[in-house]
Amino acid sequence: MKKSFFMLAVALVFGLSGCAPAEVTTNPDGGGGGTGQEQGAPSSAKVGDKITLKGMDDNLKVAITVLKPPKTVKATDGFKPSEKGNRFVAVQISLENVGTVVYDDSLLTSSVLLDADGQEYNTTILTKISAGPIVDNLKMAPGKKRKGWVVFEMPKKVKPAGLQITLDSGMGPQTGEWKLN
Repeated sequence: MKKSFFMLAVALVFGLSGCAPAEVTTNPDGGGGGTGQEQGAPSSAKVGDKITLKGMDDNLKVAITVLKPPKTVKATDGFKPSEKGNRFVAVQISLENVGTVVYDDSLLTSSVLLDADGQEYNTTILTKISAGPIVDNLKMAPGKKRKGWVVFEMPKKVKPAGLQITLDSGMGPQTGEWKLN
């Protein structure tokens, strides 16, 4: 009886909260174009590709493009990597609010860098880097755009292979994933 009650409670919580199954998309907007793949075959998003993601609110949609591949950067605000043998790596992205509600989020909790083995590296808090402006805490009205760098800390010997971004501080129903090499 306790198990049945528990399962009913779980079903009610998820049903009432509007939770949808999570989805990871690697398909760029508009398909893949002329990459030599068969017509209709799924393609993997890469640097230069745009993926439009939905938020928990059906009216929240943000088109994200990875503009430049990852590069090692220096913090110009005095911070050093937290562990010896680590470095700061930044990826330049652009975001456009293509929905009908304000996009209010932090990329600190929405982004992860992946290595070839699938190990995740989280963003790091810096205020200035050698590559240019950082993009983090965003408040964008519909139709507005932002561009900047997202910064991660990872070992010097590890090569970045992918970037994942999920709206709503990482809790949104869709995750976009780009190949970086």
